[in-house]
Amino acid sequence: MAIKTIQINTILNNAYDLLSREKNYINNLNVFPVPDGDTGLNMVLTLRGALNNIKSHSLKSMTIQEYVACFTEGALLNSRGCSGSILALFCKGISESVKLIEGSISNHELSVSFKKGYEIAYQETTNPTEGTMLTMMRVLSEQFEKLCSESSNNTFFLIKKIIPSLEET
Repeated sequence: MAIKTIQINTILNNAYDLLSREKNYINNLNVFPVPDGDTGLNMVLTLRGALNNIKSHSLKSMTIQEYVACFTEGALLNSRGCSGSILALFCKGISESVKLIEGSISNHELSVSFKKGYEIAYQETTNPTEGTMLTMMRVLSEQFEKLCSESSNNTFFLIKKIIPSLEET
């Protein structure tokens, strides 16, 4: 099943809304490298910058590759703190993978992109450590790949199915 630009935009806006509501909870989870209490806030600000970068474009005329590149540019330019930088690096890896795909993107290709996103975030992070948001990115990548091989369901369904795995991480 091919993923459309409007679907990606909806998923990312939903992620932003959820992060905005839960940022204080996420702030309190942060203990590495120091409990600075701004992990959720920094991810919200990074996502807001990425989504604001999209607003100056027409979704109807953008390919998925153009959308992801524009979103990633906004994330990189607006990343805040360690968590925002790691999130932007994850987006960078996804963008590098997506730009190599012609036309629409399948769930399998999105799975490969998630893996590339995790790898870039991990490689470009000083002192990458398990138990951090890098672990969440790895689990997302692994679970999405597993579900893609088992099912041809739509992207929303697959992501919703992965959430319990992420909560356990």
